[in-house]
Parts: sequence; structure tokens; C-alpha cells
Amino acid sequence: MSANKGTPGSRIRLIMGQTGSSYLIIMNEDNGQQTIKWHGMPNAICKQINNCILKDRIVKELDCSSATGAWYVEGVKRDGTGQHSWWGATAASLSLNSVPSRKVSLGSSYSNYYDTPEEIYVIISGSNGYCFSSNTPSGLKERLKRIRDRGKTINFVRLFDDRGYFISDSEGTEWSGTLGQHVGEELKKVGDGVHDVAVAKDGSWVVIRANRFVSSTGVSEELTRELASFYSRVRQAERERMERAAHEEAARRMREEMERQRLEQEAREEQERIEREAREEQERIEREAREEQERIEREAREEQERIEREIRQEQERLIKEAAERAEREAKRLVTELKEDCQEVEVLERLIKKRKQDIIVRIESLPPSQQLKFEEQTLGWKEPLPSKVECVICNDGEAVQAMVPCGHHCLCNGCAVHIMTSTPRTCPLCREVVQMTVKIYRAI
Repeated sequence: MSANKGTPGSRIRLIMGQTGSSYLIIMNEDNGQQTIKWHGMPNAICKQINNCILKDRIVKELDCSSATGAWYVEGVKRDGTGQHSWWGATAASLSLNSVPSRKVSLGSSYSNYYDTPEEIYVIISGSNGYCFSSNTPSGLKERLKRIRDRGKTINFVRLFDDRGYFISDSEGTEWSGTLGQHVGEELKKVGDGVHDVAVAKDGSWVVIRANRFVSSTGVSEELTRELASFYSRVRQAERERMERAAHEEAARRMREEMERQRLEQEAREEQERIEREAREEQERIEREAREEQERIEREAREEQERIEREIRQEQERLIKEAAERAEREAKRLVTELKEDCQEVEVLERLIKKRKQDIIVRIESLPPSQQLKFEEQTLGWKEPLPSKVECVICNDGEAVQAMVPCGHHCLCNGCAVHIMTSTPRTCPLCREVVQMTVKIYRAI
């Protein structure tokens, strides 16, 4: 049980005995202390609780059965160390020695009202490990097994007299019908969850919820006053905590606002100082830049004048030299052109005479030889075209012409293909083909 966290109901552990006037209640206060009250409960567990209080320990887990006398108490020091468990008059001793991190539930069953009660126990280890007595109700056994097989969490189990039980786990809650109609109707109600259930042997009961409790007739007024007072104290402490937190939050915000204003003022002053220094520095830089610019412009003008003067002198010298070279080159070219013109005149006369001799010799040949000579030797006419490829297969020589369009464009194989196809059209102009004609080259 947490000492000072969660809803009011999560801070309460209640066990009831034979009647609605016998009870043991532990309430974890908002200040970290525990309020423990009991009346008409077994002396053994009350004695052990006193020992925990004397040793400044907080009771972390406990349960007991007023019918069998079995009890279990687990305590821990306020700093979280020294965790230890004690128990007595229970058949679960061997299991308690071997099961770590446990939550213990103790109950009983009767063959009839006058028989000696038989102990029932369930021990929860970790989130969903468990062990239980052989006489544990079958419905509870099945529920425990299902939760473990599904890897879910068992929150707590409460066992009562006459094999009654209540279980809270990841899938919700479940209880046995032996708890009675009225407590069953209360447990069915939705809203703030059930944090604890206590049922006395005489049928009196209390259901602990997150922010309220519900009790049956027969529950002592002392117990209901304790519960009502505790819920009231926790709610009041929560309100005070929230008010205190709101006040601290307001004070914090005020401090933050004052600090923000101070920082803003310092930032403004620092910004003004930086801007003032920046303006002064900018003015100094601009003044030095103007002076430097004036010096550079003055030196540039002087340098420009010197360069222009040297350029004019160099241009005049180059123009003079170019004119002299041009005059010499012109004289040389005139001499060379005169010589070339004389050579051209001589060559033209020789070529003219040579052509006349060739023409005379060609004309002396037979006509067929004249044409062959002109085509092969002089190239006076363009040579006949080389092999023409088929426009369809691009491989065979085009030797077939289309009729009537006259396109000379197919090899023998493709011409056969065209004439056997439907429709028979020229591959170039798409005109209907009546027939193909083989073309023979002259050469």
C-alpha cells in the first residue's frame, strides 16, 4: 500500500471479522503516516501490527481470517529498507517461505455453521504468478489461470468466509455469489473503481471505491465515521495541496515575470549600448572609408593619366611601325602578284592547248568507246548508282518495280510476299499493285 499517493480509496486496507463491529483498517495519510484502527480482531495480528509501529515500520501488506485465526503481515521501514514478513496459524507457511514478492489472501469455508472452518489461501507473486490451497473455489482458480496464461496482471484477491471471493485484474473484476445480493449489486456499478472489499461473517460489508465508500446495515458507526473522516481528510489535504501548488505556481510565475522584465530591461540597455557602439564604429569606418576612397580615386586618376599617356605614346609608335610594315608588305605583295599573274597566263595557255589535244583524241575513238572513256576517266557524267537495297528487308538488292506506281524498291522475295498479301499495296506510296516487273541494270 502506498503511503501518500493515489486516490483516497487506494490508500485504504480494510478487513472485517465475525460481525460489522469487528474490523481492522489501515489508512495511509497524506503526510506519509499510517492510521491503524481495529476492534474485535484476532490478537496475534494486532500484536504484530503493534510491533511494526514500535519499530517505526509501515505495514505494506496484511490479511487475516477471524474464523481460522490465520494472519499475515508485511512491513517495511519508511526509507524503503528492512522489508520483512510475519505470519501465523496458517497452512500456507511452506508456500510463504518459497514465494517472493507476495500478496496474501486468507479465507475459510464451512461444511455447516457448527463445523470447524477450513482455511483457504491464495498467494500472488509478481504480476500474475500464484499458488493456492486445494479447496480454493474453482471459479477463482480458473480466473487466475486465464490471467496468467494471457500474460495479464492480477491486482488483488480478497477471500472471505463460506468460500466467498473477489478478484481485480486486467480484465476487470469477478466475485462469487456467496457474498450476497446487495454487495453484488454494489460491485456491478460502474464509476470509480473498486479498491477494496470487506465482508464480515454475518454478511455486513463495505466496498471501498476511489473517492467514496458504500457500507451495508450492521457496519459499526465507528468504522463508517473513520472512513468518512479519512476520505474528508484526504480530500481536504488534496484541496490544500492544490491551493498550495496554485499559490506556488502563481508565485513562480510572478518571479519568472519579474525576472523576464529584468532580463528584458538589461537586454534593452545592452542593445542600446551595442547599437550606440555600432553607430560610432560605423561612422568611424565610413569616415575612414571615405578618406581611403578619396585617396584611391586620386591615385587612380593619376595612374589612369599615366597609363593613358603611355598608351598614346605606345599607340603612336605601333601605328608608325605598322604603317612602315604595311608599306613594305604592300610592295612585296605587288611584286609577288605580278609574278603569279605571269605564271597563271602561261599555265592557262598550256591547259587550253592540252584540252584541245585530248578532245581531238577522244573524237577519234568509236562512239561506244568515247562514252566509256568519258565516264570512267574524265568523269564528265555522274557514275551510275551503286546497289539499291530492298525497302522491306534492307538486305537484298532491289530488283523489282511496282506496277502501276513504278517504285523500284523490292527484292525478289519481298516482291513475292507483297503479291501474296491482302491488300497488295506499294510499301512506299500505298497504291494498289497490279504486278511487279524485274529491272535489269545496264552495267
